[in-house]
Amino acid sequence: MSEPWGFRSAKLTFERPLAKWFVFVIAWTLVGAFFATRWYFIYKGTSTPMSWMESLTLGLIEWYLWALISLVVFRLCRRFPLDSAGWRQALPILAVAAVIIVPLQITAYTSIHVPVDAYFMSNQPSPVQRSLWSTCVVMLKSKFHVGVLTFGLMAIASYAFLLYRKYREEELRASELKTQLVNAQLNTLRTQLHPHFLFNSLNAVSTLMQEDVEAADRMLMRLSDLLRLSLHGVGKQKVPLREELEFVQRYLDVERVRFSDRLHTSLQIDPATTDAAVPYLLLQPLVENAIRHGISPKPGSGTVTVSSQRVGERLLLQVVDDGIGLQTQKDRTGESGVGLANTRERLQMLYGDNCCFSLSDTGDGVTVRIEIPFEVSTSS
Repeated sequence: MSEPWGFRSAKLTFERPLAKWFVFVIAWTLVGAFFATRWYFIYKGTSTPMSWMESLTLGLIEWYLWALISLVVFRLCRRFPLDSAGWRQALPILAVAAVIIVPLQITAYTSIHVPVDAYFMSNQPSPVQRSLWSTCVVMLKSKFHVGVLTFGLMAIASYAFLLYRKYREEELRASELKTQLVNAQLNTLRTQLHPHFLFNSLNAVSTLMQEDVEAADRMLMRLSDLLRLSLHGVGKQKVPLREELEFVQRYLDVERVRFSDRLHTSLQIDPATTDAAVPYLLLQPLVENAIRHGISPKPGSGTVTVSSQRVGERLLLQVVDDGIGLQTQKDRTGESGVGLANTRERLQMLYGDNCCFSLSDTGDGVTVRIEIPFEVSTSS
């Protein structure tokens, strides 16, 4: 069965089908009650006044019949769209339908109107009586043009609603496609991090095997734990900050085996931020970049500091190193690593202009600053 006036729109959908019909009936009841006042005021003060109850009864009967017809009109409009290809077919069909349906509505209304009128007029002087046929003829002459106009307005309203619904569906479809595209791009960027990280780690193990077999063995064990932990983030775009920090700590465990006493780390985490949602693998590439391009080429030891802070409705994250500095890194390699470009692009896709990513040379190293909206993670 067709739904009343197409209440399947994303914005107009009610959860229960009965609610749709309830709204449909209430709407047409209000229309019937509004037009019932016409009969009441026309006959008020005449020799045969019409009571409000009779006016309301006749008004509701007339417009409940139009309510049923509205379902037919809507189905016809949906079946024969008024577009560039179908309007030549739709208009004649609607015209024929109007010529057939309007007289049927008037006849049905008259057939009910006569006995209802007789019932309410039973205790009053009887008006001039006509046969049902003659009454139908009079009603057809007086109501046909208005009925056709009503039919036409229903068709216009139906086409307007169908056009609006089509627009909303296309808008929703475009939004879903855009979301799917962004998710696909995010997944591509995210999956780039795993082989990049794994390649660098295995290369470090290979180098360490030639210098310290026991250390290389410890590094492999910790790398195994780290990879096992990384599987928990598969399929997620965002995770709680505490999970991201756990991953970073495991990664630093691996790197400390490699660098021994040359690498020092500091985590300065505001407890109020541990439940904040952050992009998966946000911090590890930045820490890796700081170690690889900042600490590794630096003579002596170096420190990498990861900090978090809530500032109003924003989450501030920083990765700071006291390595060789940004300009020296560029002079040596001509680039700042895959992690930085990847992170910048992911943040742009996830937050648009509602985020900040900056890279600054402090003179004694590099500071990476990230500012994103503070959101409480729903991931467990």
